[in-house]
Amino acid sequence: MTEENSEILLNKMSKAYMDPEVEKIPELKKILLKHASELNENMSYIQVVTGLSNEISAYYLKHHSIPESVLNVYNHIKSEVRSGKIDADEMRKHALAAGILSFPINFGSL
Repeated sequence: MTEENSEILLNKMSKAYMDPEVEKIPELKKILLKHASELNENMSYIQVVTGLSNEISAYYLKHHSIPESVLNVYNHIKSEVRSGKIDADEMRKHALAAGILSFPINFGSL
């Protein structure tokens, strides 16, 4: 992805982070800060958006609501997938890899 894509996403994340509604929700602030830091550290754009969209989705599933500013971040990512700016297959690969890594597996007897 281009630096412009990263900059647009960072701006949307910054607006969400400074939203008074989000200010009251440490869990969302932590999610936004974590992924903004990853973008600033030059982590792969697709890895960042995969992790960010997954964490926003998980937050929504847990709480059944989400501030509009965070929803705007999520919808921006979704629009990039639809428009082809983000390769949906590549995003699925990253999501699958993240899911496999986070799935606890016990081998042998405990």
